[in-house]
Amino acid sequence: MAKARIDRNNFDKARETLRTIAERRTASGTESAASVDATASSDDRPLPWEYRWLLRQVSPSRSTLETAAPVVSLATDQSGRIAVAVLSDGTIVRSVLNNASEFVSQQPQRISSGSVVAVAISADAKQIALGMASGDIELWDASLQKSIGKLHGHTRAVSDMRFFGDTMLVSGSDDRTVRLWDMQSKTEQLDCWHITPVRQLDIAAEPGGASWLLAVASADASSGHIAVWRVRNTNNQWKTEGPGIFDHHGSPVSSVALARDGRLAASGDEQGRVLIWRPHTVTPIDYDAAISSAIQDIESAETQTSWGVPVNRSQPFTSVALSDPAFRPSSQKQADEPEYDSLALDPIEAAHRDVVRAIEFSYDGNKILTAADDYTIKLWQTQSRDLDLSLRGHGGWVTEAMFLNDQTDQILSSSMDRSLRTWKPQSYVGDSVATHLVAKSSDAASTADTPAAATRGLTRRQAHADEIWACRFSPDGKRLVTSSRDRTAKVLQIDSETLDLKAIGSVITDTTDNDRTTLREGTTSIVMSLAVDATRRRLYVGGADAVIRVWDIDRGTELGELLGTGLNQSFALSKSGKYVLTGSSSPEHKGWLFEVNLNGRAAPTRVYPLDKHTEAITAFAISDDDARLFTADRAGRGFVWDRESGQVIGKPIDLLLGNRINDARFTPDGKHILVASDDQLLSVFDLESRTRVGQMSHDGFVTSVSLSADGKFALTLSELTTQDRLQTSVHLWDLASGQGRQLQQSVLERSKRERANERSASKDTRSDQRIGSVAFADAGNTAMVTVVSRSNQPTRVDAWTIGPDLESATRTTSMELPAELAAAAAIKPIDDERFISLNGDGAFLWDVPKGTHVRSFRANAAVVQSSFSCDGNYIATGSRSIKIWHGETLQPLGKLEVAHDGPVRSVEFAQQHHHDGTPDYRLVSGGDDGFVRLWRWDPQTQQVSPLSEFEFGVPVRSVTFVADGSSLLACGAGGVAKLWKIESATNPHVFQRADSGNFVCVTASDDGRWIAAGSTESVAYLWQVPEPHQPLRAPIELRGHSQRVEDIAILQDASGEMRVFTAGEDQTVRVWDPRIDRFDRSEMASDENFSDAYLARELLLLEQHGSSVTAVDLTASGELLMTASRDGTVILWPAEITPR
Repeated sequence: MAKARIDRNNFDKARETLRTIAERRTASGTESAASVDATASSDDRPLPWEYRWLLRQVSPSRSTLETAAPVVSLATDQSGRIAVAVLSDGTIVRSVLNNASEFVSQQPQRISSGSVVAVAISADAKQIALGMASGDIELWDASLQKSIGKLHGHTRAVSDMRFFGDTMLVSGSDDRTVRLWDMQSKTEQLDCWHITPVRQLDIAAEPGGASWLLAVASADASSGHIAVWRVRNTNNQWKTEGPGIFDHHGSPVSSVALARDGRLAASGDEQGRVLIWRPHTVTPIDYDAAISSAIQDIESAETQTSWGVPVNRSQPFTSVALSDPAFRPSSQKQADEPEYDSLALDPIEAAHRDVVRAIEFSYDGNKILTAADDYTIKLWQTQSRDLDLSLRGHGGWVTEAMFLNDQTDQILSSSMDRSLRTWKPQSYVGDSVATHLVAKSSDAASTADTPAAATRGLTRRQAHADEIWACRFSPDGKRLVTSSRDRTAKVLQIDSETLDLKAIGSVITDTTDNDRTTLREGTTSIVMSLAVDATRRRLYVGGADAVIRVWDIDRGTELGELLGTGLNQSFALSKSGKYVLTGSSSPEHKGWLFEVNLNGRAAPTRVYPLDKHTEAITAFAISDDDARLFTADRAGRGFVWDRESGQVIGKPIDLLLGNRINDARFTPDGKHILVASDDQLLSVFDLESRTRVGQMSHDGFVTSVSLSADGKFALTLSELTTQDRLQTSVHLWDLASGQGRQLQQSVLERSKRERANERSASKDTRSDQRIGSVAFADAGNTAMVTVVSRSNQPTRVDAWTIGPDLESATRTTSMELPAELAAAAAIKPIDDERFISLNGDGAFLWDVPKGTHVRSFRANAAVVQSSFSCDGNYIATGSRSIKIWHGETLQPLGKLEVAHDGPVRSVEFAQQHHHDGTPDYRLVSGGDDGFVRLWRWDPQTQQVSPLSEFEFGVPVRSVTFVADGSSLLACGAGGVAKLWKIESATNPHVFQRADSGNFVCVTASDDGRWIAAGSTESVAYLWQVPEPHQPLRAPIELRGHSQRVEDIAILQDASGEMRVFTAGEDQTVRVWDPRIDRFDRSEMASDENFSDAYLARELLLLEQHGSSVTAVDLTASGELLMTASRDGTVILWPAEITPR
């Protein structure tokens, strides 16, 4: 009932319902924790979650001051610290607010024998004007203790007043006049007569300060308009010019406001519309003719205003309408619309659902505040007319709303519900926050058609453009980690005041976009090149996405990135590991020199660009002593650079002009450079003389060159393309003698299609193999060659041992890489037994003697689950492997390459500390191989080591620790869940429902006495864990979802009382009380599924997601409920934390 009343915006009735619930709960003491053997008395038990959540919905304002009667008028001083309210019974309430906009004192009093109906406070707060029903205006001091004067003039009730200038007051009345008063002399200066009673007015100084604009809303029961007057003081004489008439509301005008500079006006009417317009463009009228027309009471024609004076409707008028997207008809266009002076008025749009009572511009004019009889206050963007916020919480018409202290982050309102409320928009958690966050995301579906009432009390965030598969809180409840099909996990920080969700991260690159907010490694682009720093155990991999990624070879984790490095067909890493020479993605530069921090994590920084080339650089080399750099381009020109200064040394090497240079290497002494090029030569150039001192001929283009560790031998790969075949050859060269030996050759016949397209990337051939790459190890005498076979055939890696001369070179081993991997694009031997290959979008480390894959360096597959450690310092993610990340910097720290035979389906850190207070860094995982495995993460060694293994028997879908971490719980196919004591991997408790399909999620209560599982058959089950030697009782069934239950959570308070939360594929979240009712067959004879079943009670149905809800979790206190869905959206549902 309370939720339904909130949805209908009836907050007073909702609060009354909740008060009644609390009183009955305390008085009766009969409510118990149903299926839980609670021992605490009702007086000691905290309020249940659903009550706390609803309590948060009905108490959204910052501070509340209840009054004895409805508030009819409200005013504040300029500082926003003094507020004076007029109540319907004539009582005046003067209240004081602190810096936090909280009411700290109030002073109700009756200070006049007459009936007060309006109030205004001077800017300096020294005078308070009280408008009377009689038409008089009484003046009082700031404390309302001393009367300081009275103004006589109006003959009927005063409707509105404003102080302006230093000493002036303007007032409007039901007597149809507006009067200006000099507050020093207490005399009337002028009056302006209107055809209908004055409802509201506003006044603003025009630029220059010589005149004021006065906007007056006057209306009767059937019509209305705004009159705009220019008021000026000339030689101490106040005069008016005008009026101009704004007559574009289709119903009686109820409110009006002017921006501080008078350039914009806003007005509201009884149909809930708010129009923004320019006062200087209003239609002028003949004032004398209007009065004469009114006196004669000439019946107006269709084109006449209520003044009885024709208005030219064809004249363009610049105005726009504010519109809450929740009220738009479905057929109405919702695209971005032009600014105010180009938009025609649309009478269909509505800002509110009822009479607009108050409007105010912010001090800077960028925001507009509106309040209405629909119980709401709304905050708008003036320029775009976007709705920023809809403040709900009043239980009656909102009579006034205003900014405090000229700031948009503090709002004061009054209502017929007998209350004053203050609001902080930044910390308000409401429906418009949710609408705004999603609507601004290009990946999110618009929520414009969602009624405002349906999205009360939410914070919504579009976290991923793809499906979210899991989401969990950190132990302190201040962060979330999401897991997505887009191969990433993201960490979101929760703002403690606003509950806004912000991505967090740390700086790891030198680019302007250097905020790491995502647990992401590798690339989905093809990897093209690699280099190894064996001393520091780092792997550099260049991808087609213009990024070179740095990996820790031993741990398989990404350390850093070099951005903007071009296609990365080639790059050079110095022998010292300190410098990287790369191409460039920028049209202004052809290449870059990066410097690597050798003392910590890889955070390469750009040193300088290489700008001498006019063509793309295709070859890079760095001398062994880091003193010289070499770059060459596709035109055949090479430059030698001084590494320290970045200047070119000597003239360019132009002997190869016209032939693309493909690769280059310095000799160990740095005196010569070896250049592989399309002229079918491996050339040796003397760097001093710039002359060619040696050349080694090939049949075909020389595409790559590699030097042995001692510098004695060179290994080259060449390609000869003819009309019908591609011939690739590997040669070993003795650099001292210039003699060579062919080690391997492959011939690949070419199809007709390839012959027609010389640059076809496809190798749809009718022959066998081609050689893909060759390389020496950086140490030792090992060389390796990759042989790529036809499509869907494995790549072969041949290892050669090079002796003291050419003839001693011997092929020692061959190893086939798995056929499911892409063909190896490059290879780099680490030593005699290990090498790294590039396949598709990843790099792989292989053990040659074992013939096995050791480690991969690539992007995650879809991340199925993520979990914070018990201290929040680390995060574990599950995908093809298990990775450990730093919880603050989000840097990858460790990797468990093969946790299961197949993908990891679930992973979770233990959430307990050891008895000595140290963190428990154990984690549990489950996979398709039907095993649950227990691991330990060691932050010192940054290694994940195995502890124990539990056989589940069928594919595992979800795993978790139970209670104090002494037990493990898992569920999976066949509707089975198992609970093990960790010290014994045998004799688990088995919980099974053969008719439930597969279990896909599982959880346990805090005390470990209850476990719950969700099934593919739309039902969740709750079991009580039996005591030793006791039989297992039938489960409690949670029936209500129409599709599979995707996730489940249990909230248990100190008394043992529980609430169960289920997330469904049917786009809903349901809150359950496990209190049970027993049904027998006779009562439920129509449905055998309910026969002899225990059924939980559904308490709340939460519907805000537009897709399957895949995750649900709560903070330890239940203060926040989190849900996430397949559309990439995360929603926070806040509940109050209150004592009993």
